[in-house]
Amino acid sequence: MTRVIGGLGIVVAMMMMIAGAAPAQERTEPAPEALRVDPVVVTATKTPTPAGQTGSSVTVIDEVTIERRQETDVLEILRDVPGVSLIQSGSRGGATSIFTRGGNSDMNLVLIDGMKVNQPLFGKLVELGATYFENRFRDLIAFVSFTEGSKNIQAVKTKGVEFVATLRPLRGWTATGTYTFLQTEVTDDGGIGGQNTFPKGEPLLRRPAHSGSVSVGYQRDRFQASTTLFVKGDSIDRDFSSPGSPRVTLPGYEKLDLAVAWTLFRNVLGLQEITWKTRLSNVLNKRYEEVFGFSSPRLAAFTGIEVRY
Repeated sequence: MTRVIGGLGIVVAMMMMIAGAAPAQERTEPAPEALRVDPVVVTATKTPTPAGQTGSSVTVIDEVTIERRQETDVLEILRDVPGVSLIQSGSRGGATSIFTRGGNSDMNLVLIDGMKVNQPLFGKLVELGATYFENRFRDLIAFVSFTEGSKNIQAVKTKGVEFVATLRPLRGWTATGTYTFLQTEVTDDGGIGGQNTFPKGEPLLRRPAHSGSVSVGYQRDRFQASTTLFVKGDSIDRDFSSPGSPRVTLPGYEKLDLAVAWTLFRNVLGLQEITWKTRLSNVLNKRYEEVFGFSSPRLAAFTGIEVRY
């Protein structure tokens, strides 16, 4: 190691001697500055465009932002986008309307690789959409039970189809229907599968093959109201009250929710909006279970004030 350092010192000394013999004007030449370019935005037409030349306000939500926020729903990420307002019908998972810069929810255009996600028909009276998805998960953390906690599954694959249809028969009225067909399969249990937990080749717990919703909403000025019927088919779960917690069938269910919102103030005291919201969950007061053996809440009411700034 000592010889290497000594050799490096001789080379550096020789380079300094050569530099000293060079003309003065060569020693005073400044180093070239780093070239700074305008950030590039990949537009819906797949043409890269500098952000300063788009003529539009552009918000990019990248992977780093999503990981930092740790949100589980897209709508929670979009809430902080300037000029975007969201209204969710019913409880989590219900139909969500997006209002951009004060416009109507049907004025948004969603493109993937330049193709429209939903296709409007008859002058936006009817809008249809279909999406096929297929995923491969590695190290999937899945909740098992309150006693066993969560398990790390080595590999899982899922695939299915989502359909959505929207009808706007009258001004202010919107009816939306969704349907999802889902298939899940454990491809590598990582040694923790066992006979009942996550055996290889079997579906994941509590993932129904069939699910959907029907929502009807009305909006006018400051008032909004909606009702949503959620439908979930049968799925596989475990009976934790029996020895060995065997796999059982978790019955499907239907749940009806009702939501009402009234915007009290807009652009007051530096606040964007102050809105009173009330939601009734499980209006029909039906018994159902999202985890086998554990009853879900019956009829429940929630109310509060939402302040946006």
